[in-house]
Amino acid sequence: MKIQNFFLTFLLSPIIFCLDSEDDNSYTNYIIFSNEKIRASNKIKISGTTVKIEKPGNYYITGESDEGNIIVQSNKVELYLKNLKLSSEKTAPITISKDLKDVKIINVGNTILEDLEDPSTTDGECAVIKIKRNSIVHFKNYDIFKLSGNCKNIIRGVEKTSIIFDKCNGEYIINSNNTAINSDNLLVFNGGIFKIESENGNGIKSKPDDDDDDDNIGKILINNGVFNIKSYKDAFVAKKNITILDGKFNIITQYGYDYEIYNVNVSSKGFKVTSDTEGSEIRIYSGNFVLNTADDAFRSNRDMTILKGNIKISSRDDAICAKYNLTLGVKDGPLDDLQIQIIYSYEALEGMTIKIYSGRIRAKAGNDGINASGPVRRIEPDFNFSNRNYTRRNRTNRNNTDNFTNWWDNPDMWNNPNLWNNSIFGNNSNRSNWGNWGNWGDFGNNNRNSSRNNTQRRRYYFFGNDSYYISIFGGEIYVDSDTDGMDSNGNIYIHGGNLNIFSSDKGTDNPIDRDGNLTVFNADVLAVGVRGAGYVHKWIDKGNQFYCFYAGNINANRLLEIRNEKDEIVKAEMISKNISYIFYTSSKLNKNYRFYIYENYVNKIKLNVECDFLEQGEDDEDVFFNNEKKNEKIKNKENNKEEEKKDEETDKKTEENKNENISQYLGLYIIYILILLL
Repeated sequence: MKIQNFFLTFLLSPIIFCLDSEDDNSYTNYIIFSNEKIRASNKIKISGTTVKIEKPGNYYITGESDEGNIIVQSNKVELYLKNLKLSSEKTAPITISKDLKDVKIINVGNTILEDLEDPSTTDGECAVIKIKRNSIVHFKNYDIFKLSGNCKNIIRGVEKTSIIFDKCNGEYIINSNNTAINSDNLLVFNGGIFKIESENGNGIKSKPDDDDDDDNIGKILINNGVFNIKSYKDAFVAKKNITILDGKFNIITQYGYDYEIYNVNVSSKGFKVTSDTEGSEIRIYSGNFVLNTADDAFRSNRDMTILKGNIKISSRDDAICAKYNLTLGVKDGPLDDLQIQIIYSYEALEGMTIKIYSGRIRAKAGNDGINASGPVRRIEPDFNFSNRNYTRRNRTNRNNTDNFTNWWDNPDMWNNPNLWNNSIFGNNSNRSNWGNWGNWGDFGNNNRNSSRNNTQRRRYYFFGNDSYYISIFGGEIYVDSDTDGMDSNGNIYIHGGNLNIFSSDKGTDNPIDRDGNLTVFNADVLAVGVRGAGYVHKWIDKGNQFYCFYAGNINANRLLEIRNEKDEIVKAEMISKNISYIFYTSSKLNKNYRFYIYENYVNKIKLNVECDFLEQGEDDEDVFFNNEKKNEKIKNKENNKEEEKKDEETDKKTEENKNENISQYLGLYIIYILILLL
């Protein structure tokens, strides 16, 4: 026994100091695999190439076997894997039995696990690490942990399982023929580095196969971590919730948004929640995201909230889409806390209701830029890329976005106030450099724009009513759309913010379109495009500020410049399309502002704009806030009633105590008198 302890100490000494203090380093058991024979501590059950762990304890496991596996059948088990290489054609290399609540799998050095089962001869639930019903397993990784397999999953937890990846700096390298990490119930990521490639399936999934299964919550919680995922299907998919507190995400689905070959029948989204029941949501508190998706980048069949983060999206379909409610930013939040750059999308932002509070949002859309609409059904089976002017590896038109991409990737630019506040001529002004961000206007000239009718999937819309709305309370928003810049099947409420909306250059599309009311209060709004079915300024029902508009043809590649009464540039925007309508309103705008168009930044032409005041009225607030205020009043009223009730009870009790005290004093007084008389 002393020789064994010395042997274990010698093997483990290099890794003792890298473990957390909570990890128990007193290894009382060991298992050494080989193709000839498995050696193990006393009382460890070995049957052929299978090791069964039936008692609590810490198990140091090493060695190599072409056909070996471990079955854990006890609580309070910690597996410490070191230079372990296991593969199996018959079963999972590691299996955790059902109803176990305290099992840890800890990689302390260079472990390789591989499942070689034939999917056609199994029950479909084969995996590298299989976790059976109602068990909870923690993973810790201090080094390189490689897992690969041919079957349905790599790490698989079935009904009511919870899989938790604890905070460690090791790297998980997972290569999967199908889904990489999968639990019907709950997945928690507290840290770690994940490099996942899924050839035919999902990256990370928490969703039971049966949609009617209400026993499993289907939730993914990410507290932190680094995720580099290439998946054919969805990178992250959950039935009920995806909650992200922080992390770094680099995601490609189905070869990316502009790959020539695309299967429209496969869901290849970046993040997806499938349930449309109340409480289902994608909720992001912070994080850094780079998504290149053949389908929606973010999609929730119920609600979505993104509070903070840096997000960069290239999507063949919608960039950020919630079937019900989409919320971006924090009320009165800083602009820098939320940065969203949508390089390309079919629709940039979509939901039945859309609320934008803060942040900087810059979006390119082949269809509507910001769209409050009902359910959408696709009717075309695929894209036609015959008009794309690039080869697979030499896309000539992508040069138009190089400057913009470099701007995004340069962190120093985020903190440069000149990016937002200085004009292209270097003069101090009020948010006047929108149009010069990396020559964004040039993006409008590539084939993705001009061949919209050939490259976009057409959709049928089932229009709603006043319950559809867009509410903007703050933030800096730039939209360049091939159809309507903003479109609501109901109302549009603009209560603040700085908006620059560019729409199509033809047809009946508009910079701002709505079926219900349009109100503008205390906001800076520039709308450029064609007047379409009507002028924006004639659609505004209520407002509190001055506006100007210009109706006339202006050719593409011109600079629009707006100067105030002090001859300071307040806005400078590149116009990349042929347009026939400009609308501008601001709380600071007055009749002394001047509008110019520059050709080649040299020839200066003053525009003869018409100006007037918006129809005065009280600021409408959207349904959400009306209901919120209403609920708050009801709650306050109920609280007041409750307080009054408490006060009444207190007064009653005080009175009772008072009467009781009087009775006591009176009784004592009578006794005292009687004593004196006696």
